[in-house]
Amino acid sequence: MTIKKMLTSSNLPQNIYEQKFHDWLKEWSKKKDAGRGGHFHASSLIDKNFCLMKAVLEERLPAKQRDGFPPKTLSTFKVGIYVHDKHQEFYKETGMAESIEQQYYSELLDMTATPDAILKFMRTRTIAEIKSMNGFEFGKLTAPPKNAYAQAQIYMYVTATPQALIIVEDKNFQDLKVYLIEFNLTDALEYIRRRRVIMRCLKYNVIPVSKRLCQTKTDRKKCKYNEPCWNSDLTELGVLK
Repeated sequence: MTIKKMLTSSNLPQNIYEQKFHDWLKEWSKKKDAGRGGHFHASSLIDKNFCLMKAVLEERLPAKQRDGFPPKTLSTFKVGIYVHDKHQEFYKETGMAESIEQQYYSELLDMTATPDAILKFMRTRTIAEIKSMNGFEFGKLTAPPKNAYAQAQIYMYVTATPQALIIVEDKNFQDLKVYLIEFNLTDALEYIRRRRVIMRCLKYNVIPVSKRLCQTKTDRKKCKYNEPCWNSDLTELGVLK
């Protein structure tokens, strides 16, 4: 919101509060990302709207210039962290944890992965992937959430861990659904291939042709890369200037 709109709004106290809150969330996010270092993070590969072109162009930018999440998304992340903290405290106090929020690096993929925890569970080294969701979505859940399953697979690959627990908590009533999955190379390969393609594009300085996900003008305006994507003849790989 612009300063002019804020000052002329009929609900000035709310606008001032929201602006301050959103600025704080952005600063919190920057500090959190700084802890990951400058490497590409595995979680970037599992977006359901993954855009190869954006991934390549984004990684070419200095970290401070990269797109951040909108304030509402950051606020949702912040709520989820409280759920994570509760389970991670449980792992520490019961001696289940081998590591918590430890960063692992894959030299092959030049990529980091940060599992919520690595546990000793049922006598086996196990990734813990913690998710929270609203009661309506939780009630419909009959299998691990797709994004959690994908993230667990790539984390198992990077950490050489044979199985993962996906723990889903209902944010409304704190009920749990827990799924034990095994590493499946076929499922992990989709995301490994994504990373390898990104690495090749960066190495040879080319822009990839990919399915354009921003089909409306409104969506295109939200993406800082709409100019090279939509106003170029990308029928084949092109050299980046």
